[in-house]
Amino acid sequence: RYGSIENMVVGLKAVLPDGRFLNVKHAPRRSVGPSIIEMFLGSEGTLGVIVEVTLRIWRKPEYSIEQVIEFPSLADGIAALRRLMQAELRPMLARLYDQPETAIWCGEDRKSDSCGVILMLGFAGDKMVARAENEAALAVCAENKGVTVPSTALERWKAKRFQSHSDVFVSEGGFYDTIEISAPWSEQAGLYDEICRDVAQRVGSQASVSAHWSHAYSDGACMYITMKIPSADDDTGFRIHGEIWEIVMRKCLEKNGCISHHHGIGFFRINWLSKELNEGLSLLQGLKSAMDPKHIL
Repeated sequence: RYGSIENMVVGLKAVLPDGRFLNVKHAPRRSVGPSIIEMFLGSEGTLGVIVEVTLRIWRKPEYSIEQVIEFPSLADGIAALRRLMQAELRPMLARLYDQPETAIWCGEDRKSDSCGVILMLGFAGDKMVARAENEAALAVCAENKGVTVPSTALERWKAKRFQSHSDVFVSEGGFYDTIEISAPWSEQAGLYDEICRDVAQRVGSQASVSAHWSHAYSDGACMYITMKIPSADDDTGFRIHGEIWEIVMRKCLEKNGCISHHHGIGFFRINWLSKELNEGLSLLQGLKSAMDPKHIL
């Protein structure tokens, strides 16, 4: 409903590597060259130190409505989410889970082998508008075999959404990581299936992967993958971890996806950055050298 961070930051101040002070003033929209704001938001601190931001804000919604929709298959859920976004609806909450993660949020409510996949869906804002959007969304879901089920999983998620899911797992010797990628709608189901297949073939029962979709757009979505490697020594754990990263990055690039939706580059994506950006990488390297020739940042 509210967009991504680049839709929310409308001004910023930053200190450049040589000590100069940059001020990008707030404007409702600008057409004075490439976006300096997005350049700094995406630079991960390599072009300057952001010291102030001006953020777009919204009124607190007067009304909200939420529910859980179950689909018999992930393909049905993906198709429904695609239709929702292409119908220009604006959900404040749209979280689709694959079967393993659905089973986690459903808990003991249903047996995991009889559980389909769930979509947590909500709308907010003006009461009449939110109700109308919700009604239209439910119709889309019904057309894709979706049925409304009790909201136990949603309430459980709301109660635990800010808690770490990895602490206990890691403290017991496991490896836990997430990889978020984006891809067009036409590639989503196939990309998920191929990642799961290749991970199973490569590492077998030594690790598991699951996914959910929590950021959707008219032209595609973010696939948020969670990997779990049960108790293992460091050599084994790091090897499996690297193999899963290689599978996800390779498959993502093969399916015309982007290797990062919102986490940024970091250490594990660096090997695939040239394939993702092609000649754009040399442009960014030139920008970096011009702004920070001594590589202070």
